[in-house]
Amino acid sequence: MQELWQPVPGWQDLYEASTYGRIRFIPKQRILKPAKKWNGRLTVHLPRRSGTGSSRQQVMLVHRLVALAWLPNPDHLPEINHIDGDPTNNCLSNLEWCTHSQNHKHRFHVLKINNLSSGKLTPQQRSLIRVSTGSASQAARRFGVSPSRVIQLRKGLD
Repeated sequence: MQELWQPVPGWQDLYEASTYGRIRFIPKQRILKPAKKWNGRLTVHLPRRSGTGSSRQQVMLVHRLVALAWLPNPDHLPEINHIDGDPTNNCLSNLEWCTHSQNHKHRFHVLKINNLSSGKLTPQQRSLIRVSTGSASQAARRFGVSPSRVIQLRKGLD
């Protein structure tokens, strides 16, 4: 399949999203390098939309930009589901608009992921986090919680 590009609504003159899940700066034809959040989702920094009065940059989720550019959303659904469960796979074929409820049901029933969505940990998982080595970010990704939650557990603040 050939990579196709479409303007990102709100940044039409500056950025495009591809069917492969990449974001490109139009004036220089440069692909932006995304950053990975603690939960595995990819983000890019874009200037604030015109009319906001701010010169600061806005952190945007790559999958949302791809969906805005490519996927019709006639029902105004609020969330985007990664069909294969991989938050780094932002290919157009892996994204779909959904409700919050549909997103969680997909995570539980299709992907068999139980406690990553709520951040609830079993006593065994809490014990494993307390004795885990490595960075808080690594442990957070492994257990589906925030790095600050890992730090709390390691300090015994649960």
